[in-house]
Amino acid sequence: MLKNNMLRKKIIIVGALIALILFLDQWLKIWVKTSFAQSGEDYIDLAGSWLRLTYVENQGMAFGTTFGSSVWAKLSLSLFRLVAIFGIGWYWYKEAKSGKKIEFLIAIAFVFAGAVGNLIDSMFYDYIFK
Repeated sequence: MLKNNMLRKKIIIVGALIALILFLDQWLKIWVKTSFAQSGEDYIDLAGSWLRLTYVENQGMAFGTTFGSSVWAKLSLSLFRLVAIFGIGWYWYKEAKSGKKIEFLIAIAFVFAGAVGNLIDSMFYDYIFK
């Protein structure tokens, strides 16, 4: 019973963290997209001149890599993201059940939230901001 309560507590804590990360991620992206010029010349210094928030769009994966520009390429990338999300979620749950420390589970939650955020971006931003 104690192990189930600990698992439930970990799920609630990490689930709330994922929801908060996704909310902040989407809020920040919408704010930047509606407030900044697309040229990349518009920025905000966050911590002096060594940390800047700049508006840059990436239509593909890491470093702008794409599968092409067709609908099928976008669909295959979205399917890949879905598989990755389910895989990360399954791995997280397996590790939580085995009793891993909450810090490790939180680290996995950041990766999971990033993957979900990328899927949300690819699914909705082409339709919202045309």
